[in-house]
Amino acid sequence: MKLDKKHTLRVNQMSDFERLENVPEEFVPREMKSNLKPDLKNFLLDDLLRDQFVLRADKDTEIYWHDPERQSNNKGRELVYGGEAHKRRGKNWTELGVQWSPQGSYLATFHGPGLILWGGDNFEQIQRFLHQHVQRIEFSPCERYLVTSNEVNDAGQPAVIVWDVKTGAELRGFTRAEGTNWPYLKWSPTGDYVLRVGKTKKGDDAISVYVLPDMTLLDKKSIKIPNVKQARFSPRDNYISYWVPERGSVPATIGLIEIPSRKVIRERQLFGVIQTALYWHDRGEYMAVKAVRRKTKKTVTTTFEIFRVRQKDTPVDTIEFDGPVDTFVWEPKGHRFAVLEDSEANGRAKVTIYQMKKKKIIELKQLTGKTCNRLVWSPSGQHLVIAGLTPYPGALEFVDMANYNTTASVEHHQCTNLEWDTSGRYLLTSVTGPIGLETWKYAMSMGYKIWSATGVLQVDVSVERCYQIMWRPRPPSPLPADKLYEIRKNLKEKYWRQFEEEDRKLRIASLGFAERNRQMRKDEWKAYRAHRRAEYREESKERAALRDGALTDDEDLEEFEEEYEVELEFKEEVVDEPDVVDDEDDDADAKRDD
Repeated sequence: MKLDKKHTLRVNQMSDFERLENVPEEFVPREMKSNLKPDLKNFLLDDLLRDQFVLRADKDTEIYWHDPERQSNNKGRELVYGGEAHKRRGKNWTELGVQWSPQGSYLATFHGPGLILWGGDNFEQIQRFLHQHVQRIEFSPCERYLVTSNEVNDAGQPAVIVWDVKTGAELRGFTRAEGTNWPYLKWSPTGDYVLRVGKTKKGDDAISVYVLPDMTLLDKKSIKIPNVKQARFSPRDNYISYWVPERGSVPATIGLIEIPSRKVIRERQLFGVIQTALYWHDRGEYMAVKAVRRKTKKTVTTTFEIFRVRQKDTPVDTIEFDGPVDTFVWEPKGHRFAVLEDSEANGRAKVTIYQMKKKKIIELKQLTGKTCNRLVWSPSGQHLVIAGLTPYPGALEFVDMANYNTTASVEHHQCTNLEWDTSGRYLLTSVTGPIGLETWKYAMSMGYKIWSATGVLQVDVSVERCYQIMWRPRPPSPLPADKLYEIRKNLKEKYWRQFEEEDRKLRIASLGFAERNRQMRKDEWKAYRAHRRAEYREESKERAALRDGALTDDEDLEEFEEEYEVELEFKEEVVDEPDVVDDEDDDADAKRDD
């Protein structure tokens, strides 16, 4: 037990002394028992480089490989595990929903008594946590710790509990602070700290930072900030961003604090703000603060204060919009961002792309006339999907962000969710309903579709009582940034031919018998021509020797024209001659008529 920074109390049981006093003279080797644990990362070793997803529908929970080419006759998927062990006992794998851990190592299932984590090839039980009627969970980014909440403030039991994932031990419990939004505890990027916004024992507003795994207060005291309402860590550094709303003549405050030094890096006051929101860049390079101000009784203006966190003195850029802005999204691993401005007069919306330069922000492109309410950037940053989810009809526009051209405009009717896989190769769209709700207005459209990054439909599956469908996350690459850049740079030279050959084999395998034979003959002809051309090039010296040094390839060709006629068809036909009437006979007939 740790008493303070310099003193730790360690104890031994009395039985340990008895055991050490009675050590036998003869050594007896201990019987070794197998203690092999499931490999939680084995799904990353798939030879076909496929992604997994979980499907929660009706009473079933199933894990699949996404394989549209090889499993085209099986809804483009291959079953990994469908809870067979539970079905044999007449039980369901989960009573409510499921949730992946951030790196995909665990699948969490919700039950009345608490939570269970599963992992490995056969999804064995890894750990369980007893917390009655758990409704929400939040893993630390490192997956070493877990927060559970049952949303109930019971005087006898904590509503929010922090757990050690490996041991299953409860580290600390909290009551739910009134007026706070989920997640109630925010993790640092490494999982070494977790913060909570609330009140101290004396009733002061404060940000409390706890050190893992002991869950003790950092420096044994909270960071007191009067009227603080929101705080969260940067996704990459131990920086805390916080927001204090405006009170009377005191302006709203946005600030950055470094942990563990508690040094205030930057503060900025905002006047006349009625609504704010914070948007961190995924690499922690920028932080955007949305500030909505009242212009008139019916109109507002929106301003974004963008902090350049990594630059000296943390300079701030400002960009203003004359009206509300519905969505703001950063480009993953890049320096661009996109905003979705409120609907135009004709019911359409405008998407604008900006780029962060060294000392300014420039506008790159405007995409107008869109029926949408959601922007989703692929993890690779190469594609942006402009989507119109419910209540919109489900229009999806795939935009190539290299040239801002639309690669596909498609629709998933009544779409409620969309999610990119970790690699950015596939987009999953789905129509799902609340768990346990038997009648739902979109019940006839339930199911999912999977699209390529350019908007080509790969899979379209209808699923009755579809509640959840989610990609399995992958851990971040362990390779350094310069190595990843080198791989991307040499991708076409070193690996493209191999990928094209694999794609060709997949296309042939998916063809019918007659089409496959035609493709094989075509490939044989191409191979024969390539072989003959190689022979022709090798024999060039021999041809030159036979022609006194003149290469046949260099010989002058004499061009001439020749005209000739070709008789395509000849047919002889006898035609009867018509009767001939003399003019004199005609005159005689005319006189008789007179």
